[in-house]
Amino acid sequence: MGRLRNFEKIKWKPFQVREGNISVTNYWTDNEGKKCPVQSHLDIPRYSFFEILKWEPSSYYGKLQEYLNDGWEISFGGEFLQRNHTSIQLSFF
Repeated sequence: MGRLRNFEKIKWKPFQVREGNISVTNYWTDNEGKKCPVQSHLDIPRYSFFEILKWEPSSYYGKLQEYLNDGWEISFGGEFLQRNHTSIQLSFF
């Protein structure tokens, strides 16, 4: 495997491309809307790593009442559904 000459000196910038349900990105957005490098925990040049994502619709969306009717209960301060030691975050619905 090779290595780019002067890799550490390259000025990487935030990048994102999406085609249909596939996207390639080198950042994520925090709660304040700030772009953060995908691999920000590593000691490497910022934005030099990419990740490929496949987007899919949530299979839980719009089915909260069905789960409640099936015996699931809202718990953990109203943030999760729980049944038989299994939890699902309410934001999925």
